[in-house]
Amino acid sequence: MSPSPGNSSPALLSVETLQSFCAGDAAAFNLVHQAFDRRLFAYLRSQFPALSQQDVEDVLQDLWLEIFRSRQRFNPATGHAGFSGWVHTIARQRSIDQTRRRSRQAVVTDPE
Repeated sequence: MSPSPGNSSPALLSVETLQSFCAGDAAAFNLVHQAFDRRLFAYLRSQFPALSQQDVEDVLQDLWLEIFRSRQRFNPATGHAGFSGWVHTIARQRSIDQTRRRSRQAVVTDPE
Protein backbone atom coordinates (compact mmCIF):
# COMPACT_ATOMS: atom_id res chain seq x y z
CA MET A 1 0.00 0.00 0.00
CA SER A 2 1.40 3.37 -0.93
CA PRO A 3 1.74 6.10 1.64
CA SER A 4 -0.52 9.06 1.34
CA PRO A 5 1.18 12.42 1.26
CA GLY A 6 0.58 14.19 4.50
CA ASN A 7 1.46 17.49 6.01
CA SER A 8 2.97 15.96 9.11
CA SER A 9 6.65 16.59 9.62
CA PRO A 10 8.85 13.57 10.10
CA ALA A 11 10.37 12.99 13.50
CA LEU A 12 13.87 14.40 13.75
CA LEU A 13 16.45 11.66 13.62
CA SER A 14 19.27 11.81 16.14
CA VAL A 15 22.89 11.45 15.13
CA GLU A 16 22.94 8.22 17.15
CA THR A 17 20.02 6.81 15.13
CA LEU A 18 21.75 7.78 11.90
CA GLN A 19 25.00 6.18 13.08
CA SER A 20 23.12 2.98 13.87
CA PHE A 21 21.41 3.11 10.48
CA CYS A 22 24.79 3.50 8.74
CA ALA A 23 26.08 0.51 10.71
CA GLY A 24 23.20 -1.61 9.37
CA ASP A 25 20.93 -1.69 12.41
CA ALA A 26 17.44 -2.89 11.35
CA ALA A 27 15.61 -0.96 14.08
CA ALA A 28 17.35 2.26 13.03
CA PHE A 29 16.42 1.57 9.40
CA ASN A 30 12.78 1.25 10.48
CA LEU A 31 12.97 4.62 12.24
CA VAL A 32 14.53 6.23 9.16
CA HIS A 33 11.89 4.65 6.93
CA GLN A 34 9.06 5.85 9.18
CA ALA A 35 10.51 9.35 9.29
CA PHE A 36 10.94 9.76 5.53
CA ASP A 37 8.70 7.39 3.54
CA ARG A 38 5.63 9.64 3.32
CA ARG A 39 7.72 12.72 2.76
CA LEU A 40 9.63 11.09 -0.12
CA PHE A 41 6.40 9.82 -1.68
CA ALA A 42 4.92 13.33 -1.58
CA TYR A 43 8.15 14.81 -2.96
CA LEU A 44 8.21 12.38 -5.88
CA ARG A 45 4.54 12.98 -6.71
CA SER A 46 4.93 16.76 -6.63
CA GLN A 47 8.26 17.07 -8.43
CA PHE A 48 7.61 14.47 -11.12
CA PRO A 49 3.92 14.75 -12.08
CA ALA A 50 4.56 12.86 -15.34
CA LEU A 51 5.24 9.70 -13.34
CA SER A 52 2.23 7.51 -12.63
CA GLN A 53 1.49 6.44 -9.07
CA GLN A 54 2.88 2.99 -9.95
CA ASP A 55 6.07 4.59 -11.28
CA VAL A 56 6.41 6.61 -8.07
CA GLU A 57 5.92 3.48 -5.98
CA ASP A 58 8.56 1.68 -8.07
CA VAL A 59 10.98 4.58 -7.68
CA LEU A 60 10.32 4.69 -3.93
CA GLN A 61 11.02 0.97 -3.57
CA ASP A 62 14.24 1.27 -5.58
CA LEU A 63 15.13 4.37 -3.60
CA TRP A 64 14.92 2.62 -0.23
CA LEU A 65 17.04 -0.22 -1.55
CA GLU A 66 19.66 2.24 -2.77
CA ILE A 67 19.56 4.22 0.49
CA PHE A 68 20.20 1.02 2.42
CA ARG A 69 22.95 -0.20 0.09
CA SER A 70 24.77 3.14 0.09
CA ARG A 71 24.22 3.98 3.77
CA GLN A 72 27.93 3.78 4.58
CA ARG A 73 28.61 6.69 2.22
CA PHE A 74 26.43 8.99 4.35
CA ASN A 75 28.12 10.98 7.11
CA PRO A 76 25.80 10.71 10.14
CA ALA A 77 27.50 13.72 11.77
CA THR A 78 25.54 15.94 9.35
CA GLY A 79 22.40 14.97 11.26
CA HIS A 80 18.79 14.96 10.19
CA ALA A 81 19.11 17.89 7.78
CA GLY A 82 22.09 16.33 6.03
CA PHE A 83 20.26 13.03 5.74
CA SER A 84 17.19 14.73 4.32
CA GLY A 85 19.26 16.42 1.63
CA TRP A 86 21.06 13.17 0.85
CA VAL A 87 17.90 11.08 0.39
CA HIS A 88 16.14 13.81 -1.61
CA THR A 89 19.12 13.99 -3.97
CA ILE A 90 18.96 10.23 -4.50
CA ALA A 91 15.17 10.46 -4.97
CA ARG A 92 15.56 13.13 -7.63
CA GLN A 93 18.13 11.08 -9.52
CA ARG A 94 16.03 7.89 -9.41
CA SER A 95 12.98 9.82 -10.64
CA ILE A 96 14.93 11.29 -13.53
CA ASP A 97 16.13 7.78 -14.40
CA GLN A 98 12.55 6.47 -14.31
CA THR A 99 11.33 9.34 -16.51
CA ARG A 100 14.07 8.57 -19.04
CA ARG A 101 13.18 4.88 -19.04
CA ARG A 102 9.52 5.69 -19.65
CA SER A 103 10.46 8.05 -22.49
CA ARG A 104 12.60 5.40 -24.17
CA GLN A 105 9.84 2.81 -23.81
CA ALA A 106 7.35 5.19 -25.39
CA VAL A 107 9.67 5.76 -28.36
CA VAL A 108 10.28 2.03 -28.83
CA THR A 109 6.57 1.19 -28.71
CA ASP A 110 5.50 4.13 -30.92
CA PRO A 111 4.10 2.56 -34.16
CA GLU A 112 5.14 5.49 -36.38
